[in-house]
Amino acid sequence: MTAVTKKELAHSEHLHCLWELYTKLRTDLSPSEFKIYGRCIGTDLFDLTNRHRIFTGYESKASLARRKKDPSYKPTKEHFIPCQFAGEFIVNHIQVYGDINLKYFSIYANLFRQIHYVTKEENQSLRYWQKPNRFTVPEEGYKEVGIELVKTTDNAEIIHLRDIAPIKVLKHVYGDRYEKVHKYMLTR
Repeated sequence: MTAVTKKELAHSEHLHCLWELYTKLRTDLSPSEFKIYGRCIGTDLFDLTNRHRIFTGYESKASLARRKKDPSYKPTKEHFIPCQFAGEFIVNHIQVYGDINLKYFSIYANLFRQIHYVTKEENQSLRYWQKPNRFTVPEEGYKEVGIELVKTTDNAEIIHLRDIAPIKVLKHVYGDRYEKVHKYMLTR
């Protein structure tokens, strides 16, 4: 059995506290309450991710080129899933099932704490595509703004929504955009 580090233990305790806070969320939220809770959950998750990020092993070509020219260059950590979308996704899960168990909350937290390295300019160019009403899958925004990610480690891996989220929740999240998103997900 592997020993648990202090960092892993702190992460686990923080995650459990967030889950306890949000698991009993009402299911009859107004649209404005939905946005507020989405923002709160997203912000809490992203505060957690700032201390316990998961690097996917991918970096943009532009960032790699800049790093090669200037060894002191520090790339921007880009969250693969936007904050507001992440929080609203969890609220949607609770709306569909009435609550969220710790296992799913932890799985989503791992998904939402993934980062890649990109340039500051690339990160800013993604903002339009990362608004909750426009966001579909991360790859779409990257393609639209011309960001090409390159695998930088042998064990590079990206966790995708399509691999972990129940279809019932995906349909609830994407609504009338579900068919388009689903088709896009199948091609990746």
